[in-house]
Amino acid sequence: MLPVRCPAAGSTTSLHPRGKLSLHQQNRSDDLSMRSLTWLVGAALATLFLVRAAPAQTVPDAQTSEEKPLVEIGVLGAGGTLPDYPASAQNHWHALLLPYLIYRGEYLQLAANSIRGILLKTERVNLDVSASGALSSHDDNARLGMPGLDYMGQIGPRLNVLLAQDATYGKLDFELPLRAVFSTDFKSVAYRGLVLTPEIGYTRKNFMDSGGTLNLWIGPEFATTRLMDYFYTVAPQFVIPGRPQYTANGGYLGSHLDVTYRHPIGRRASVIGYLGPELNAGATNEASPLFKKKFGISAGLAFAYSFYQSDATAHAETEEECCAP
Repeated sequence: MLPVRCPAAGSTTSLHPRGKLSLHQQNRSDDLSMRSLTWLVGAALATLFLVRAAPAQTVPDAQTSEEKPLVEIGVLGAGGTLPDYPASAQNHWHALLLPYLIYRGEYLQLAANSIRGILLKTERVNLDVSASGALSSHDDNARLGMPGLDYMGQIGPRLNVLLAQDATYGKLDFELPLRAVFSTDFKSVAYRGLVLTPEIGYTRKNFMDSGGTLNLWIGPEFATTRLMDYFYTVAPQFVIPGRPQYTANGGYLGSHLDVTYRHPIGRRASVIGYLGPELNAGATNEASPLFKKKFGISAGLAFAYSFYQSDATAHAETEEECCAP
């Protein structure tokens, strides 16, 4: 996944591919079943939430946001298993340990894995511009002899609409991020195209009276030809037996479900678990010889400790400061 919500201080992708007309019938069937599954699950979450939320009328501000330090400095350790790229047959383990700075300004916010500038903020609608990054991949067997995939980053606008919230700790959101994707080997930077990820998200604070926060995000992903080309094109010079020439096309990438659980340990520490199933069936570049699996999964665990917290406070409406890998 090329994280759009950044499922990660360190995942390498959330971008998913597409196939060719030679698989037209199968792709169409897989595409319909995949899309049906995605939106049925999303609709089920929305229906369950709205049924529970129906008795609620208004929600006091104190229940939808809380006071947290304006500035935090800490350290984040994370590890996880991630696909080398969307629809790759291989996962690799990644680990990192790094300091982080959190700043919860009214119009500028810094997190452990992203930066966000708020352009519009109302009771139900937010519009911001944010940036985040992901890891590289150079050891995938399917790409043997081909250039590796460099470190990647993305930046662009994101629209967030609050769809519903109950009188306790739950809310349902719609997000529409449009991001420009870049790659770098730290010698140069290359533009890789655009990715669009409409999502439905459910957040539940104090999940099952645990004191932790559960986040669920589900949705399809779409990318331009330039980005698909980076993952799935096989140029003539890289053709080998079993890996024929292929030209990628822009379009549908796949669908994902991101599940994150964050559990606080006192006022300064927290543990974050992440699970990210990805459904690649029916993707536009399914006919590529680099497209290996119709289903993938990412999983990770992170620990964050804040050793400095400012006396000044700010309203914190999300739990995105330190993502799982």
